[in-house]
Amino acid sequence: MKNFNMLLVLVSLMVGTAANAQRYLKPTFDVNPTKTIAYGKNYTVLAVPSLGKTIPQPLAADVYTPKGDVETKRPLVIYLHTGSFLPTPQNGSPSGSRTDSTAVEICTRFAKLGYVAVSATYRLGWNPTAPSQEARANTLINAAYRGVHDGRTCVRFFKENAAVYGIDTTKIMVFGQGTGGYISLGMASLDKYSEIVQTTNPANKFIGSNNLPYVIEKIPDPTSPTGVYFVNSDVNGLNLGKVPVGVVGPPKGGDTLNLPNWTKHKSTYSMTVNLGGAVGDISWIDAATTPIISFHCPYDLFAPYKSAVLNVNLPDGTALPIIEVQGAYEISKKLNALKVNDVFKPVTAFDPYGATAKARNEGFEGLFPLYGTDGILDSSPWDFWAATNPNNANGLKTNKTMSGIKARKTIDTIVGYVLPRACLQMKLPCASLVADDNITDNDVKLAYAPNPASTEVRFTAATETPIKELYIYDINGRMVRVDAAINSSEYTMPRGSIASGIYMVQLRFEKGFITKRVIFE
Repeated sequence: MKNFNMLLVLVSLMVGTAANAQRYLKPTFDVNPTKTIAYGKNYTVLAVPSLGKTIPQPLAADVYTPKGDVETKRPLVIYLHTGSFLPTPQNGSPSGSRTDSTAVEICTRFAKLGYVAVSATYRLGWNPTAPSQEARANTLINAAYRGVHDGRTCVRFFKENAAVYGIDTTKIMVFGQGTGGYISLGMASLDKYSEIVQTTNPANKFIGSNNLPYVIEKIPDPTSPTGVYFVNSDVNGLNLGKVPVGVVGPPKGGDTLNLPNWTKHKSTYSMTVNLGGAVGDISWIDAATTPIISFHCPYDLFAPYKSAVLNVNLPDGTALPIIEVQGAYEISKKLNALKVNDVFKPVTAFDPYGATAKARNEGFEGLFPLYGTDGILDSSPWDFWAATNPNNANGLKTNKTMSGIKARKTIDTIVGYVLPRACLQMKLPCASLVADDNITDNDVKLAYAPNPASTEVRFTAATETPIKELYIYDINGRMVRVDAAINSSEYTMPRGSIASGIYMVQLRFEKGFITKRVIFE
């Protein structure tokens, strides 16, 4: 009896370990009602045109958590929305807030998987219609710099409050969409101020005609105990930054540009995901950059896939040039040359989307080019909104067939591609499931028939290598069904309600996975 009880304990531990490992790969939880918090406070320039000065604002975020979860150290996803660094609907876009449909959808999915997910706002404000290209570029890089500050403030806030939210501070992912993609890429790569003033593509792009940088970290100040006066603050936003006294503005001398928040913590985190967006300069990408997973439409009208000058597209068709930046292709190319994204290479299982990415990305790990149904006019197939949105017509110009169904299918691909790679980079329990070596049919004596099939497919394997589980994916990589706890060398897979078509069936064995194509007639 004692031995039997010990066996029950061991079996229970094994089952619990397997369930814990798969919680970050399969939806496991319902989601608690979102909780809105302030993760910090900082000064915004949005009020300068009306009030003539910068004013403080809370930095808000919505927190999504898995309902009934007893885990106390969970991975964190910080999601940064799109919106052109301008408030909606004034930005002319149907999106631009932390409650956008896409932000809610993706955060909800991660919470169901066992993550803590946070949809965060950040400070807005720049002048896209300034009369000179220099002014447009200047105000845009300053907006992006503030966004990087706010994103890093958010990271530090959750490090400070890790126990409150049940977070493992060594397992943080920053996930940016559109404009948020610019911020997430800046957070991943901009690790020292000198990178702003020493650009390469092109050189000196953030230096004005007056030979002053668009962003000024600090200036000498003999009256200060430290000998310096911080203007825009360092790249992490850890210093009080103010416009130098005597500057006419706007903003005028003495206006606050940055408040330091949660300064005892580092701004570092584990990995980055971007949907669109670009990096300020490709020279920012170096060996210290976090691994990055990039989703990008090669014909994106708001961020170049390779390297190009950004434009502000006015309603009359006029294009106002801003600054040259580099997109996902150039970023991934350099990351792969530096071997930064090699951490994703061992993914061999739970990866129905990996083959599609590899067929498109020229061998660059972590790059997933997305082609929408509208060719060059589909810039963000992951985005969706209500038809009653005041900017619906504008949104449809670059996403003609926008719908919740289309967006969710794209999000299936996005989340499905990210999950196994997050398991590896963040060293989650699921890492043991996604990085097992592939095995061959001969290794387990696998056979299956009939194929094509009408009602069922029978799988057989060697007695000593039983089938553990079986996963069915459709041609778009979406999981259709899971047949769990098989643990037998013989299994008849019923068709059930699965529609006619081509499916990928993934079988898990003790030592790895085998994927087979099955056709249901």
